[in-house]
Amino acid sequence: MLKAIPSPKVALVYDRVNTPYGGAENVLQSLHHLFPDAPLFTSVYDSDRVGWAKSFQVVPSFVQQLPRAKTHHREYVGLMPLAFESFELDQYDLIISVTSAEAKGVLTKPHQLHLCYLLTPTRYLWSHEAEYQQSGVLELIQRPLFRYLKWWDQAAAKRPDIYIPISQLVAERCQTYYQRPTEPVIYPPVDFPVDAGETDELPPPLKAANITANDYYLVVARLVGYKKIDLAIAACAELGRNLVIIGDGPELTRLEQLSQRSQLRSSQAKTLFLHAVQSNQLTAYYKNCRAFLAPGEEDFGIAALETHLFGKPAILHPRSGAAEVSPDGVSSTHLVDQSLDAVKHAIEITEQRPWSASAIKAQVAQYRTAAFEQQFGDRVKTLWSNFYQQLVTA
Repeated sequence: MLKAIPSPKVALVYDRVNTPYGGAENVLQSLHHLFPDAPLFTSVYDSDRVGWAKSFQVVPSFVQQLPRAKTHHREYVGLMPLAFESFELDQYDLIISVTSAEAKGVLTKPHQLHLCYLLTPTRYLWSHEAEYQQSGVLELIQRPLFRYLKWWDQAAAKRPDIYIPISQLVAERCQTYYQRPTEPVIYPPVDFPVDAGETDELPPPLKAANITANDYYLVVARLVGYKKIDLAIAACAELGRNLVIIGDGPELTRLEQLSQRSQLRSSQAKTLFLHAVQSNQLTAYYKNCRAFLAPGEEDFGIAALETHLFGKPAILHPRSGAAEVSPDGVSSTHLVDQSLDAVKHAIEITEQRPWSASAIKAQVAQYRTAAFEQQFGDRVKTLWSNFYQQLVTA
């Protein structure tokens, strides 16, 4: 008879801990709640920018010590594979990597179970390579280095024992680019941090810009090319709709310049950039918006579903993970394609539809944090139990 299965000693691994709160960080908070003693291994850690990680025991790699690495990690992309391979994880039984880049590449032994919660195969190497090349993001990556990173990513993709994808889209990409099967999808948690207050009060920046409640579209995102925020800006400008953009990223300057040119052509619309909004202020922007705009193909797109918590609809790319759980006509409007005309048409359709706030809220109720933690915890328990029994009977 087998002995009782012991609880595993867990380590968490994430690509980098240097960005303000977002969807992936919401996942990490849930995993921290499930495994409070698990340290978080990562390439770089910027404690000044990531208040959400202060409750973690964060273990950064050697890259942390290099000049400007905490804020300019892309300059060290060639060292990221070595950063994760350098971690000593022998004392842990279960390694859970959460990744859209290099964290899956940690080295483990046969007595360890490596479970990867896959956000997506590395975008700039595979699914969005052409877009990143066109945007100039990869200008600093010389061709030999790029080829090396693609080779290493393929090798690293073989290291996890099990993949759990965040969406069907990501499951398909995992099969296409890594030739790896996956466990059934576990959608990420749709919720706000416990310190996020709720208020009906219109945020001061909106008042200052003379933007009223339910009279603006909302984008909450990291400002990167694949999210296609330029389509949101152009569509709102041409239709004379106000747009509020919350987020930061490498596309910021280009998007601000596009907005300025668009507003010269249309004085009816305002585009407001808000670079840093704390989570306890963000709810007011969701509650007062007309709808959420997410025209890019997202691996998932938690922010769009956060809008649903307040009964507000979203405009989504039909291939985004969020569209898998937000049906067209019930809680969102799906684009017919990724074009300016399609975004404009979706805005007009959204304004004509008779939305039910209660139906929209109900659509995401099953994806709240407590449900995610129950599902993820149960899945881990089953996978660890199966692995342990195979280990002791081998």
